[in-house]
Amino acid sequence: MSQEKNNIILIGFMGAGKSVVGRLLANKLDRIFIDTDQLIESREGASITQIFETCGEEYFRKAESEAAESLLEYSQGSFVAATGGGIMLRESNRSVLKKAGKVILLQVSAEEAFKRVGASGDRPLLNDPRPLEKIRNLLEVRKNCYAEHDYSFNTDGKTPQEICEEICLTLKC
Repeated sequence: MSQEKNNIILIGFMGAGKSVVGRLLANKLDRIFIDTDQLIESREGASITQIFETCGEEYFRKAESEAAESLLEYSQGSFVAATGGGIMLRESNRSVLKKAGKVILLQVSAEEAFKRVGASGDRPLLNDPRPLEKIRNLLEVRKNCYAEHDYSFNTDGKTPQEICEEICLTLKC
């Protein structure tokens, strides 16, 4: 099966550009765009922040696993998906995503992630007096989980369009 016939699943830390790049890529490839966080919000009738506040992180991670599983319902070559930054924490999610398509890691440094999302206020895991340090710690904890991918692209200092082009060149799509 050629690369362009596979579904494309973007993983990586918050602020890596998964949603923006995913939309561009889906448009370029004439595929549907799926954002697993939006799936969760739609199913739960609440924002990610509200889910974290009212139900807790464990509940959210379960909903995230259900969103990952739903990707298996689509045919190959039909979508580009952007996932939540923590979806790779569960081994079961890593396995499901590999079955659903090509897993592409969008890498981002702690400093770049902080520049992009640090002050937004809508990232529950960054509700911390020292958000940059929190980002560094989360990146370290997630390093091994993010290592399970088919391709990797560094997003620091690049526009979403540049990242999209790099992915298309690599996948020959």
